[in-house]
Amino acid sequence: MERFRPNIVIASGSSTLDPFIEDYCNAMRWQDTTHTVHLKIRDHCIRCIVPNVDPHDASVNSQTLETVTQLSAQRHPGKPVYFGIYAQAQQAATLRAGASIELTLRF
Repeated sequence: MERFRPNIVIASGSSTLDPFIEDYCNAMRWQDTTHTVHLKIRDHCIRCIVPNVDPHDASVNSQTLETVTQLSAQRHPGKPVYFGIYAQAQQAATLRAGASIELTLRF
Protein backbone atom coordinates (compact mmCIF):
# COMPACT_ATOMS: atom_id res chain seq x y z
CA MET A 1 0.00 0.00 0.00
CA GLU A 2 2.82 2.43 0.72
CA ARG A 3 3.88 2.31 -2.95
CA PHE A 4 0.67 4.18 -3.88
CA ARG A 5 1.12 6.93 -1.24
CA PRO A 6 -2.55 7.13 -0.18
CA ASN A 7 -3.70 9.94 2.09
CA ILE A 8 -6.84 8.09 3.17
CA VAL A 9 -7.48 4.36 3.17
CA ILE A 10 -11.00 3.18 3.84
CA ALA A 11 -11.21 -0.30 5.26
CA SER A 12 -14.48 -2.00 5.99
CA GLY A 13 -15.25 -2.74 9.60
CA SER A 14 -18.41 -4.76 10.02
CA SER A 15 -19.59 -4.23 6.44
CA THR A 16 -18.02 -5.30 3.17
CA LEU A 17 -16.85 -2.79 0.58
CA ASP A 18 -16.80 -3.83 -3.05
CA PRO A 19 -13.39 -3.73 -4.73
CA PHE A 20 -12.76 -0.40 -6.44
CA ILE A 21 -15.80 1.21 -4.77
CA GLU A 22 -14.00 4.53 -5.25
CA ASP A 23 -14.93 4.34 -8.95
CA TYR A 24 -18.55 5.01 -7.91
CA CYS A 25 -17.95 7.48 -5.10
CA ASN A 26 -19.17 11.09 -5.39
CA ALA A 27 -18.39 12.24 -1.86
CA MET A 28 -17.30 11.18 1.61
CA ARG A 29 -18.25 12.58 4.95
CA TRP A 30 -17.55 11.98 8.61
CA GLN A 31 -18.14 13.66 11.93
CA ASP A 32 -15.20 15.67 13.28
CA THR A 33 -15.14 16.84 16.88
CA THR A 34 -17.09 19.98 15.98
CA HIS A 35 -18.81 19.49 12.61
CA THR A 36 -19.59 17.20 9.70
CA VAL A 37 -16.70 17.08 7.24
CA HIS A 38 -17.27 16.73 3.48
CA LEU A 39 -14.84 15.55 0.82
CA LYS A 40 -15.96 16.01 -2.77
CA ILE A 41 -14.55 13.51 -5.24
CA ARG A 42 -12.93 15.36 -8.14
CA ASP A 43 -11.48 12.74 -10.48
CA HIS A 44 -9.78 9.40 -10.87
CA CYS A 45 -6.09 9.23 -10.04
CA ILE A 46 -4.02 8.49 -13.14
CA ARG A 47 -1.11 6.31 -12.11
CA CYS A 48 2.51 6.98 -12.98
CA ILE A 49 5.48 4.62 -12.66
CA VAL A 50 6.24 5.54 -9.03
CA PRO A 51 4.37 2.49 -7.60
CA ASN A 52 7.00 0.35 -9.38
CA VAL A 53 9.67 1.78 -7.04
CA ASP A 54 10.14 0.02 -3.70
CA PRO A 55 10.20 2.78 -1.07
CA HIS A 56 12.64 0.83 1.12
CA ASP A 57 15.48 0.24 -1.32
CA ALA A 58 14.49 2.14 -4.52
CA SER A 59 14.56 -1.07 -6.56
CA VAL A 60 12.22 -1.07 -9.56
CA ASN A 61 9.83 -3.86 -10.46
CA SER A 62 7.32 -3.29 -13.27
CA GLN A 63 4.92 -5.96 -11.96
CA THR A 64 3.04 -3.48 -9.75
CA LEU A 65 2.04 -1.12 -12.55
CA GLU A 66 1.42 -4.02 -14.96
CA THR A 67 -1.13 -5.47 -12.53
CA VAL A 68 -2.78 -2.08 -11.95
CA THR A 69 -2.89 -1.53 -15.73
CA GLN A 70 -4.72 -4.83 -16.27
CA LEU A 71 -7.25 -4.10 -13.51
CA SER A 72 -7.82 -0.57 -14.79
CA ALA A 73 -8.33 -1.75 -18.38
CA GLN A 74 -11.09 -4.11 -17.21
CA ARG A 75 -12.90 -1.30 -15.39
CA HIS A 76 -12.12 1.61 -17.75
CA PRO A 77 -11.48 0.26 -21.26
CA GLY A 78 -9.60 2.70 -23.48
CA LYS A 79 -8.86 5.12 -20.62
CA PRO A 80 -5.58 5.91 -18.84
CA VAL A 81 -4.47 3.71 -15.96
CA TYR A 82 -6.66 4.66 -12.96
CA PHE A 83 -6.15 3.58 -9.38
CA GLY A 84 -7.62 5.66 -6.56
CA ILE A 85 -9.33 9.05 -6.60
CA TYR A 86 -8.66 12.71 -5.95
CA ALA A 87 -10.85 14.40 -3.35
CA GLN A 88 -11.19 17.99 -2.18
CA ALA A 89 -11.99 18.97 1.38
CA GLN A 90 -14.79 21.47 1.77
CA GLN A 91 -13.26 22.74 5.06
CA ALA A 92 -10.32 21.99 7.35
CA ALA A 93 -10.81 18.99 9.63
CA THR A 94 -9.22 15.99 11.25
CA LEU A 95 -9.87 12.39 10.27
CA ARG A 96 -8.88 9.93 12.96
CA ALA A 97 -8.14 6.23 12.54
CA GLY A 98 -11.29 4.23 13.23
CA ALA A 99 -13.70 7.04 12.29
CA SER A 100 -16.90 6.03 10.50
CA ILE A 101 -17.10 7.41 6.97
CA GLU A 102 -20.23 7.67 4.88
CA LEU A 103 -19.85 7.35 1.11
CA THR A 104 -22.22 8.92 -1.41
CA LEU A 105 -22.26 6.64 -4.45
CA ARG A 106 -23.38 7.02 -8.06
CA PHE A 107 -24.25 4.14 -10.34
